Amino acid sequence: MLTMAAVQKTFALLVFCVILMQVQQQVFASGTMQRQLLQTGAAGNTTDCPTLCDARCALAGRANRCLQFCLICCSKCNCVPSGTYGYTPGDCDCYANLKNSKGTHKCP
Repeated sequence: MLTMAAVQKTFALLVFCVILMQVQQQVFASGTMQRQLLQTGAAGNTTDCPTLCDARCALAGRANRCLQFCLICCSKCNCVPSGTYGYTPGDCDCYANLKNSKGTHKCP
């Protein structure tokens, strides 16, 4: 027979799991919505920015931040350089040349 303390601990664990799942769903939904909003470029082109940025940010330490800025840059340039870091001349020069207010690279 279960003791009252065991029942309380089990219930607390169940509540924690439900809350964790809800937070995870909200994070996933906000990322999906952001990708859908930025999927169409400023000129109306339909570059697949979410797929390109997922590949670009696959190894990033801060994947959410990388994805956020990559999607912004992709929507402006309609391209993303190949690979997970760095820029190759002629491979999406617009993306490589975007700078932030401090003069450093804006795009990951």
